[in-house]
Amino acid sequence: MRIIDFHTHCYTDALAERAMRKLAESGGIAYYHDGTVRGLIRSASDAGVDLSVVMPIATKESQNTTINTWAAEVQEENDSLLCFGTVYPFTSDYKAVVAQIVELGLKGVKFHPEYQSFHIDDRAVYPLYEEIAKAGLPMLFHTGGDVAYKPPFHAEPKAVYQMATDFAGATIVAAHVGGYEFWDEAAELLPQTGILVDLAASAEQLQGEHLRRIIEKWGSERVLFATDSPWFPQKLCIDALYSAGLREEDYENIFHRNAERLLKLG
Repeated sequence: MRIIDFHTHCYTDALAERAMRKLAESGGIAYYHDGTVRGLIRSASDAGVDLSVVMPIATKESQNTTINTWAAEVQEENDSLLCFGTVYPFTSDYKAVVAQIVELGLKGVKFHPEYQSFHIDDRAVYPLYEEIAKAGLPMLFHTGGDVAYKPPFHAEPKAVYQMATDFAGATIVAAHVGGYEFWDEAAELLPQTGILVDLAASAEQLQGEHLRRIIEKWGSERVLFATDSPWFPQKLCIDALYSAGLREEDYENIFHRNAERLLKLG
């Protein structure tokens, strides 16, 4: 079965060591490859992952062009990697950045409300969402808690619900099954919005029957396999998903069909 990991991270060789050390220290967590492009490719190969989707984040306006250009180079040079683009939410000329993402052939836009310091349902950011939706790009949001931050968080389920309702019809993916450590609340509130979710940093914590119940709430046609590598081992995440005991059709949807549809892959 083809496996697509819809939510991974890596950095330039020059930045990787410092970024991994800083993020690991701030969150008190381990990492499972060195944070480089090569490290991600090796990890995926060892786990049997066929395609990994990289999710970069700009934490200030000046990073937009540099990061998106790098992401396009990574995508061009590595057959087993695809990349989303990034826009700092309060970028003055956000339309130009979205146009760049489209021109570069990047596959969507990733947001992290904690790292980027904005509320997911802040109406000041809505014109940016509208521009991305108009361009036909999916938006993936970190949702729920974050080990490096304290509550209240910027994308808890009620705020995700508000934004998703306001943008009904846009392609929205709520990472971490709709809310990291808010999994059950998200599964009760958010499926009615029609958004999708990924399993990043969540399947291996939920496991078994709990994970199966969560996935059934969402429906396998709206769940994407994802790991948050390098913060979680990709092979462990695959095994965790199998522990849910789903039907073969559900695994086909989660491991590759849903991602192929969103990424417009043949």
